[in-house]
Amino acid sequence: MKKLTIQLILLLAFYILALGLQSCNEKPKEKEEKGTMPKTEMTTNQLNMSTSEIYGVELEYDFKDFVIIDLTYGSDSELYWIERESKAYANEEINTIHLNEHTIIIGWNDSYGNKVSLYSDFAAGQTYGYEFYSDGKIRTLMGTIKIKN
Repeated sequence: MKKLTIQLILLLAFYILALGLQSCNEKPKEKEEKGTMPKTEMTTNQLNMSTSEIYGVELEYDFKDFVIIDLTYGSDSELYWIERESKAYANEEINTIHLNEHTIIIGWNDSYGNKVSLYSDFAAGQTYGYEFYSDGKIRTLMGTIKIKN
């Protein structure tokens, strides 16, 4: 049941991501519609890695204006992360879906009972994260990935 729940969350996150990426391909409008968030552009950070190269490598996930996380994939079922500012850290048991040679979606339950999913594109160096809180709120994050120096 727990694994099925995580898989459903991963699929939901992927669907949300696909809708977001589709909207990125639309031509910009002359004027923002009332009630919409201003469009922002991410700097492309060409990482040029395949998913087979990520294991054991310390990566920097920079979610602009929110948090920077140093993250290491141990395997398709294990992840270690540490937040730079607060020094919070965890070893997570994860579920991984390989979408292609360069992209994955991972999901896990955090220590607070929230569901987390993370889409990572290791060719482009881009990431999108979703936190699903027990009160029904959803936090969407967008950032870049690079090898930690």
